[in-house]
Amino acid sequence: RPKSTFELSATQAEVDAKQALLDDAQRVLDDTTLVAPTDGTVAVIGGRIGEEVPGGGSNRGGFDASALSRPPNAQAPGSVSSRAGGFVTLTDLGTNEVRARFSEADTAKIRPGQAAKVEFESLGQQLTARVIRIDPIETVVANVVTYTVTLLLDKKLEEIKPGMTGNVDVIINQKQNVLRLPVTAINPRNGRATVQVVKPDGTQETRQVTTGVKGDDDIEITSGLDDGDKVVVTPGGGGAG
Repeated sequence: RPKSTFELSATQAEVDAKQALLDDAQRVLDDTTLVAPTDGTVAVIGGRIGEEVPGGGSNRGGFDASALSRPPNAQAPGSVSSRAGGFVTLTDLGTNEVRARFSEADTAKIRPGQAAKVEFESLGQQLTARVIRIDPIETVVANVVTYTVTLLLDKKLEEIKPGMTGNVDVIINQKQNVLRLPVTAINPRNGRATVQVVKPDGTQETRQVTTGVKGDDDIEITSGLDDGDKVVVTPGGGGAG
């Protein structure tokens, strides 16, 4: 006899329920295959055959840039530590990016496109680079606020390995053929810069100067001194020189 509408509906509901069970089983089966979200090289497998690995979340290749501004502050691209809990950690061995942390004051002067020098101490190599990105969110280490700056190397060396550290100097301003002095020669006095000039008779006089671009070691003198003047410089260890 032909099936009634009620019997057809009940049969269809049974088919739908079994299809749902099949779909769930297929999803479980699909989950047994890990698919990388991007190209990379497997650096760490955080499990062994037979272990139960909790699901949820994923780890992506990143940087363990724990060092502060300088020295050292540069780190070549690498992967997060296996202690982070990821089952598989990927790393990009072909990238030519470097990340470095800078203090608040330094970060305020850094802009994308600025040139930089990256020195890998372990390789004895210094490479040129350019700033491509500045993280908008701060990183706090030992109560010190820093910002991560990403730089792109102009040239990639095969010797550079993930996780290597070094120093980064970002060039925020530069001038050529200027009169300069070591910063230790400048004596601030009442908001003005002065230096001790040695006169031809051996005596000293205090002279006010105007300064320009300031670097880590030297500072530009725009007025107040002439090329050839003798200036007293106080070394970092104390005493006149």
